[in-house]
Amino acid sequence: MTIKRTTCALLMILAGSLAGACAASDSYDDQGGEVNEGAGASGATVCVPGHQTECACPGGSKSIQKCLPDGSGLGECECGLVSSSSGSSSSSGGEDPPCGNGVCGDDENCHNCVEDCGQCDPCNIAPSCDNAFVPPTNLPHATEFDVPKMDYVSPEQLEQRLQQWVSNAGPEMRVLAGALDNVPHQDEHPLVTALREVFADHPAQAEALRRQLGDAGMGTPASYRA
Repeated sequence: MTIKRTTCALLMILAGSLAGACAASDSYDDQGGEVNEGAGASGATVCVPGHQTECACPGGSKSIQKCLPDGSGLGECECGLVSSSSGSSSSSGGEDPPCGNGVCGDDENCHNCVEDCGQCDPCNIAPSCDNAFVPPTNLPHATEFDVPKMDYVSPEQLEQRLQQWVSNAGPEMRVLAGALDNVPHQDEHPLVTALREVFADHPAQAEALRRQLGDAGMGTPASYRA
C-alpha cells in the first residue's frame, strides 16, 4: 500500500468531504518517488480552496499542501513547513512560518496576523459614554474665571481699612469679637463657639489678632461685644 492510500484512508475517516482532495493530490510511492496525479479532469471542485493537509516529504519528514484557489486539487507539498496539526517550528532553519500561510503559529495572533488567526474580538470593557462630547482644542476666553489683579496695599492703607471695619461694627467684626472673648454667652451663635475653639487651638495667632484689632479701635473683645 502506498503512503497516499494510507493518508487518504485516514482523511476519509476524519472528514469525508476531503476524500475527493486525496484523489487529486500529489503523492509518493514506497520508494519515496513523487507521483503527480493532477487535478480533476472534469474541472469540478474536489477540495476546499485554501484548506491544507499533511503530506510526506523525502526522508520521512512531513509538511503541508494547500488546496488550489479554484478547488481543482491540492498544490505541491511545501517541504520545509510543518503541517497545521504539528504546531512545531516551521522550517529547517527553525524560523516561524510566515504570516499568510494558513497556520496561526505560536508567535502569531489576531493583532499581528489577521490572515492566519482571524479578526480580534471587539473590546467592550470600557464602552464610550452616551452623548459624549469632545471639547474643542481652542476654548473661548471666559472673563468670569479671571483672577483679579492684586494691587499692592501699604501697611498704612491696611490699617485704615481695618479701622473702618471696626468702626462699622459689621457682622464679621461682631463674630470675631465674640470668638476672641474667652467667656461664652448663652445665646451666642454656634459659629462664634466654633471659631472660639479654633482660636483656642492657635493661641499665638489669636493673641496677635486681639492686638491688631485693639490698635484699630476695638479695645477688648468683651467690651466691643457688649
